[in-house]
Amino acid sequence: MAKRESRSGGYQPLFDLMYEEHGLMLLESELQEIIRVVREMEKIFDAARDVVASAEHIDGEAHKTLVCVDALTRLAAASNDSGSPAGRKDD
Repeated sequence: MAKRESRSGGYQPLFDLMYEEHGLMLLESELQEIIRVVREMEKIFDAARDVVASAEHIDGEAHKTLVCVDALTRLAAASNDSGSPAGRKDD
């Protein structure tokens, strides 16, 4: 496949991936939105890992589970309030 002209912003590898794997030719603003969503997801996953790691020292599986569920529920609510895609409601 012939290489397309390089685009600004250092997004070329992502432009190429989206085209080669999914047949999509996206605008730079669309790639920026994908990157923003991925970064939000990374924050949530990192926080979830932190919750699980902090629960490692808790005795009793039932109590440990409740602590994790409570923390993750609060994290999900905060994520929804921040306008992340998971929190968006389609009308």
